[in-house]
Amino acid sequence: MELPSSEFHVVDSTVIIRFDQSRFSRMQGMAVAATQEWLLSLARQHGCRTVALDVSEIEILCSSVLGMLASLRADGIAVQLYNPSEYVQEVLDVTRLDMILSVRFVAPERLQHFWRQVS
Repeated sequence: MELPSSEFHVVDSTVIIRFDQSRFSRMQGMAVAATQEWLLSLARQHGCRTVALDVSEIEILCSSVLGMLASLRADGIAVQLYNPSEYVQEVLDVTRLDMILSVRFVAPERLQHFWRQVS
C-alpha cells in the first residue's frame, strides 16, 4: 500500500513524513488498518523505530487516525507529531494522547531543508 505523493526523509532511526491537508485527507479516508500497515512498512523498510509526522499544514485529525497513531506503539513504533496546530494540540491534551504521542516543535526552516532535499 502506498500513499500518493507523500514526502519523507530518514534521519537516523526516524522516518519523517510530510502531509499537506489534501494528502492527509486521503489518508483519513483510507482504511485505518491499511494506513497503519503503510506506516509500519515504511518504518521497517528504512530500519526506523520512530515515525514522525510533519502536521504543520494539518488543521484537524480525525479520531480514527489518532487511534491508529496511538496503536503504532503496540507495534514497537514511537510516534512524533511535528508542529501540530493549536486545535490538534488541544485534542491531544483533552484525550491525553499527548502522553503517548510525542509533540515536537521544529523550526520550519529545518523541516524545509528536508523537503528541499526530497523535492
